[in-house]
Order: sequence, then structure tokens, then C-alpha cells
Amino acid sequence: MELKPCPFCGGEAEPIDEKEVYTDTAYASELWIIECKICQASTSFQLTKEDAINSWNHRTEENNENL
Repeated sequence: MELKPCPFCGGEAEPIDEKEVYTDTAYASELWIIECKICQASTSFQLTKEDAINSWNHRTEENNENL
């Protein structure tokens, strides 16, 4: 799946596999985020790489016009 540019700075994004993540409510051995290489904007933690990409790529039409 292709990643859209960062909605904030237009930079390139990359998937990051977070190992052994602890949150206030849960522990997971593996979660995914997408993070901009320039400004470090990121998605929330997702269970799969595909879910993280879908979360990153989900934009309103108004936001897409600004890129």
C-alpha cells in the first residue's frame, strides 16, 4: 500500500513496528504507527500495518487539496 505525504509538512512517511508497547489500558507485543520522517507527525497505535496505513491515508477532501 502506498503512503500519502504528510498532511502537515508534505514529507515522506514510514511504517514503524513498535515492539512491546505499554499504554495506560493495555499491553501489546506488537503495534504499528506511521510517522513522518520530517516533522514526526504520526498515527495512533494500530494492530496491523495495513490499519496504520489506512489511518494515515484517511483524509478529508479539504486536507487533500492543500498538499
